[in-house]
Amino acid sequence: MRIVLTLFCLVFLLPKAWAAEDRYSCTIERGYSLGASGLSANRRVLAAVSTRTFEIDRQTGAVTGNLLDNTRFTATVVSRGSSENPFQVYWVVRGVVAGPNLRFVEVQEYEDGPRKPFRAVVQNWTYTGYCE
Repeated sequence: MRIVLTLFCLVFLLPKAWAAEDRYSCTIERGYSLGASGLSANRRVLAAVSTRTFEIDRQTGAVTGNLLDNTRFTATVVSRGSSENPFQVYWVVRGVVAGPNLRFVEVQEYEDGPRKPFRAVVQNWTYTGYCE
């Protein structure tokens, strides 16, 4: 019986625990738009987001969910994050707006606790929230 229980844990439980460390599950809490004065403008930025959650694969930089989805583009992981540095990924979107458009997500991996603050930039919009 112990062998069966051990095999069950190895096959079904451990891979899920390891997979959780290889990805972030993120929630957008706020959205800001850059105004003409260079200050944030109070616009209905979050209304443009159909869903406020997304996931990031920490190995590949793939972002899935909402307007940050980069699965059709080539993501570049700049930093995998550590106790001193943020996780950073960027990608260039072509063909969606006039000219190329740089997008990025930065997760402050070094913050204490299970929730890590993030910021994401899409065109002139900045989104903030947390990842777990």
